[in-house]
Amino acid sequence: CDFRGCNQDPDEAFAVGCAWPWRFGYEFVGCSLDPDATEAEKDWIYDLEEDTVFYAIWKRNVIVTLDATGGSYEVWIEGYWDQETDEWVEGYNDYLDYDYFSVKENSIIPVRRIDCYAHREGYEFDGWTDAEGNYVNLVEVGTEDITLYASWVKTYNVTFDFNGGMDNNGNTEPVIWNYNEGDFIETIYFDEPYREGFVFFGWA
Repeated sequence: CDFRGCNQDPDEAFAVGCAWPWRFGYEFVGCSLDPDATEAEKDWIYDLEEDTVFYAIWKRNVIVTLDATGGSYEVWIEGYWDQETDEWVEGYNDYLDYDYFSVKENSIIPVRRIDCYAHREGYEFDGWTDAEGNYVNLVEVGTEDITLYASWVKTYNVTFDFNGGMDNNGNTEPVIWNYNEGDFIETIYFDEPYREGFVFFGWA
């Protein structure tokens, strides 16, 4: 194919399939003698009589962009379901260093297969949404590029200060718990703290 050159003994048949190129956002479907072809040659073995150029034929994939919406992440795409072949396609074998990846048209991406280490100061990652803000579990990819948006929930640090006392383990240092916005704080989970010469009445 024309992405690289090679030398071939003219007395031997040339197997086009021995060369398998890669191009981001595209699927390699084969080679052709015609640079304008949209389908690959069916015969992968050629008897060469002269210098020959085989042109790589590409089929465009769908680009899926991951928008961190103010945060950052490392993501590993485990794979997706190809509806055309009804087969599972393995994804990338390492964390992506960019914010997009490609899949074949008319595929299904289980969002749980997007292994993500997301971070945003003061927030907790809450999943991926579509452009309308709807949470997605399965992404049905058609023929158009799509974007998934990270959803975040505001988090707060709540400090319980024993105010001169201690907990039942003798700890006198304040205890910090993390809560998401909208959470109900139940102080009942604390054993009653102790302070010599005082009676504990509650938290304020």
